[in-house]
Amino acid sequence: MLALAKEIITWGMISDDFNLGVNDMSIGILASGRIGTGKDFLNNVVKPYTEKKRNEQFDQQIDEFIETDDKESDPKSSTKEDEKRDAAFLAEFGIKRQDLISMIFYLQMHNLEQEQPCAVFDQDELVKLIVEDLELPVETILSGLNALCLDNRKSWPKLAAEYKKADIYPWKYNRALSLIRKPIVR
Repeated sequence: MLALAKEIITWGMISDDFNLGVNDMSIGILASGRIGTGKDFLNNVVKPYTEKKRNEQFDQQIDEFIETDDKESDPKSSTKEDEKRDAAFLAEFGIKRQDLISMIFYLQMHNLEQEQPCAVFDQDELVKLIVEDLELPVETILSGLNALCLDNRKSWPKLAAEYKKADIYPWKYNRALSLIRKPIVR
């Protein structure tokens, strides 16, 4: 079904590009009998623009993160906005923003030290390591792991009470139950 939806969208875009004059592409029948389209516009205009725009956004987000991180490391610069952000993180994840960020960086570095593409840990041992290295309470660490762990479900469409159907749809952006939001499989 998803493949069919992708093809419909692709051919709709090709039709618009061709009929509205957005892209002066060539269309023809390939030796295999399939329809082929020219990629000059895509390679010479769209791709460079997209890469430049993406890099600008990355640079902007990195700068904003560094500014926010610098501000948070200075206790005098704590603002009402920081307090609201922490309250939101505590309400949604059960852990403060900076503690969650510290856990994420710790897990990344610990995984890199393993020199394996995928690190496997016993949860109790992992909690013990984080307690020792980050000096966070066990309850905070467990809340952080719950925010980062994708739990195994017996059936794909069966959800825990706190989730909605939209959290499992593969085409939905920012799903609560995805490996992007929950990169640790438990």
